Amino acid sequence: MRLESFLRMAALALALLLPAVVSGQAMHPVFSLLDEQGGNVLVTARAVSAAKTCGQCHDSDYIAAHATTGHADQMNLATHGIERLERAGRMNQGGAPSSAAAMNCFLCHLASPNNEARLAALAGGQAEWSTTATLEGSGMVLRVSDRWHYQRSAFSPQGTLLPHHAQMRDPENHHCGFCHGHVHTRHDEPVLIAAGDIGPWSTFTTGQVIAPQKISESGLNLAGKERLVRAWDVHAERLLDCVSCHFSVNNPAHQQADPARQPGHLAYSPRRLDIRQYLHQPSHILAGSATLPAGSALSVQTPMRRCEGCHDFDKAHPWLPFKARHRSSLTCETCHIPQLYAPAAATIDLAGTGTHIVYRGGTPSGDVIHELVSGYRPLILPRRETDGSLRLAPYNLITTWTHGSTETGKARPVSAEVQPWAIHHNVTHGAFVVRDCQTCHDRHSMLSATFFLSTPRSGGTIELWPESAGVLPAGELVHQAEGFYFTAKPGTAGFYILGHSSVPWVQWLGGVLLLLVLAGIALHAFLRIRAHRHAEADGEETRLLYLYEPYERYWHWLQALLIIGLILTGLTIHAPGRFAWMSFAAAVRVHNVLAALLLFNAFLSLFYHFASGKIKTYLPEPEGFFNQMFAQAGYYLSGIFKGEAHPFEKSQHKKLNPLQKITYLVILNILLPLQIITGLLIAGAQEWPAISRQLGGLGFLVPFHSLLAWLFAAFLILHIYLTTTGHTPLSSIKAMITGWEKVPVHPEEK
Repeated sequence: MRLESFLRMAALALALLLPAVVSGQAMHPVFSLLDEQGGNVLVTARAVSAAKTCGQCHDSDYIAAHATTGHADQMNLATHGIERLERAGRMNQGGAPSSAAAMNCFLCHLASPNNEARLAALAGGQAEWSTTATLEGSGMVLRVSDRWHYQRSAFSPQGTLLPHHAQMRDPENHHCGFCHGHVHTRHDEPVLIAAGDIGPWSTFTTGQVIAPQKISESGLNLAGKERLVRAWDVHAERLLDCVSCHFSVNNPAHQQADPARQPGHLAYSPRRLDIRQYLHQPSHILAGSATLPAGSALSVQTPMRRCEGCHDFDKAHPWLPFKARHRSSLTCETCHIPQLYAPAAATIDLAGTGTHIVYRGGTPSGDVIHELVSGYRPLILPRRETDGSLRLAPYNLITTWTHGSTETGKARPVSAEVQPWAIHHNVTHGAFVVRDCQTCHDRHSMLSATFFLSTPRSGGTIELWPESAGVLPAGELVHQAEGFYFTAKPGTAGFYILGHSSVPWVQWLGGVLLLLVLAGIALHAFLRIRAHRHAEADGEETRLLYLYEPYERYWHWLQALLIIGLILTGLTIHAPGRFAWMSFAAAVRVHNVLAALLLFNAFLSLFYHFASGKIKTYLPEPEGFFNQMFAQAGYYLSGIFKGEAHPFEKSQHKKLNPLQKITYLVILNILLPLQIITGLLIAGAQEWPAISRQLGGLGFLVPFHSLLAWLFAAFLILHIYLTTTGHTPLSSIKAMITGWEKVPVHPEEK
């Protein structure tokens, strides 16, 4: 009985409290709607002024002075779009909204503002009533013909709004979508995008759509739609709001202290603006804003929460080699926004009658319902960050054609300007991101994609954006018969990408050198065979000598195998499309392991030869060395074909002839150290970028490292061939396996 009474009391309490909770009665105080002169609109019947209305509690002057451009004066979206086209193409139509349309706080802070009514008021020349129109449908105002009337039922006898009408809230995704792009948060309706709608600006310019819905469930007519079982944006799918990253810069929850204003003895100051001060003067400069208002009092622009603010790059990419290098060279969006599926503007023609727009992504008209849409891959361009570094990031390019200025009565020349538009949303994860290293590290890299700009125009000229825009036009403008194209070339901005970038003369020089060695070996072998010197000479007296101790044999074979492995993996790294016997990532890892073993083996070998005194084996004898070297060269070039005896006796203390000594001296003291040093600098470019830059960066180190590899390959082939010039073709190789070699008895010993 007591339990039943308790449940009844709890149900009654919930019934009484629920309306208050739903209406948010305890969250926001009631207020009056005021006009531009500060009068109550119930009395004056004039248009609502958001600045005066919200200024009753908040410092509206501060908000107007501290607002990202466009946030304090939310203008007619169609006019806003036209004005952006004007700036790109100097088109004279449309117009800026009047000051009466400024600071429409209800557009972002009312639960369900009527943006369509606001736009209609602006388009109909009733800009001063646009804020009032935003309240249409809320029960506060009613539109009759072209006038708005305030509903007394929404106000208290004191002239203030009733509590459930006075509830303001933080901006949500659909608020941001009024100006910034297509936002779709409903699960019961498929995503649809109106063809040719320039209102959702970021959707129009880049194809970005903010929606948790799976692309396969949308209403777009997409190619391969059934395979796109991913959300339009993973952050929207995870129920994050725009303000999670684009927060107010003086919000106490996110505020970052200005180091210049902190006491010198404090490494961290917990002092923050209290919530009362923040509510009185909330900054409307949002983190990550590209522009600050003129005369902004903020000394430091608070950075927005970037991907690294929430995600641990190293833990999220355990498979990725050289993480620091990738983190410093790429934005996360480069790999996590591999494709856009909504149509984006490619060409805007303002030089003809009206405005003609061609869309990127498979259909020129932008009709995503009746025509098949394929989407498009963003173009990757270098972007200069706030710290001065360059990182590759995804962009769409829009070409705007306009008439230039000229004398009256003459035909006006046609010209176009190409502008980059950054892409930050439609992030994906898992199997949909770029994970195959060859997507970037290959000759046909996505980093050097060709982007269509526009069809040709008779006598028309086209111009790229200036570097001062923060995005470098690193690429080449190509004019073909079918139109204008832009081919990205990150190398012109200083990026050297393994597997993609190359220095042609290094490859040509190395290839020619290797071909000459092969040709020389082929000719020499042919002459030897013709002279019948490939077999052991009849009657030649020989003896067995123990020449190579176990460690010498171990060191030699390990060094040879390591060098061969490094050459093979190096081929995959530098030309993964042509030498794809393993994946690029695996080749990098194996190459690094082999390089570490080579360095360790070289150190042990150096210690062994110095400690045992066997280093003398590799040192040329100063007396008569050049004569001996010429005699050895004469034997290889002539004497070996005539059956002459080897000019020098091989013994345990003289295992190398003069040419071998000078070759090993160059290899072990010049080429190998240079190869090791350049390899370490390439691998350490992510840890010591300053040292790498001082030595010319990867653009110098990698080609030089490659040239040395060509020399090693040529030496290795020549060395293997010369081992066949012993007493028998395989005697020297057998000796390096067993330690014993059968050598001819020198004439002096006889």
